[in-house]
Amino acid sequence: MRQGFFALGVEACRHGVSAAGLLAHIERALRPRPKAAFAAERLHTADLALAVAVCAGHAGAWHELTADQEPLMLHSAQAHLTEIEACFTVRQLLAQVREESMSETEGPLSFQRYAGLVSLRSWLLDRLLGRIYRQRASAQAGVRVERGLDPVSRLRLGARFVRVDGMPLGQAARLVGLRESDVRRAATRRIDTRQLLREMPRLDRAESGGGKAT
Repeated sequence: MRQGFFALGVEACRHGVSAAGLLAHIERALRPRPKAAFAAERLHTADLALAVAVCAGHAGAWHELTADQEPLMLHSAQAHLTEIEACFTVRQLLAQVREESMSETEGPLSFQRYAGLVSLRSWLLDRLLGRIYRQRASAQAGVRVERGLDPVSRLRLGARFVRVDGMPLGQAARLVGLRESDVRRAATRRIDTRQLLREMPRLDRAESGGGKAT
């Protein structure tokens, strides 16, 4: 635990953020999750300090983040969109991330919601893919998330559609190709990532017809 807090302090100093400010950010971002979910040694400390610095308005932190993350985001988006559409979508999302992160109100794309429990890369890609699939759903009735995306990733997307975007449960479940009961449980945070990983074989069976849809 001490090593975890020491690493937080080192990263905070590197980006011009106080350790106290960083810990206050974690506490806010973890709401309303129980404090038991916090373990300093498990946090992505470098990513967390970078996100806090962006919230504080440090231009250097934002340039570092986009230099690291934008190329991968563009590559991922181009698997689903044309090159021009991918560029527009990624840059629009990043602009909104920066604007919301520096705002007093915590929007759905704000780094104020980022607690370092996953990497920034995963956090950003999750939101990018969610936006792409929502755009497709509005442009083409009946579209579903590609089966190339593993069940856990699709379940996370479904939960985000319900919890953050306010999408009806049935629509979200159809979009990600999973059962309503699984999406509902994930959206209400009754299962965590480790449990999702344990349940992957059951999710695979359910989507292939081995489980009864709700």
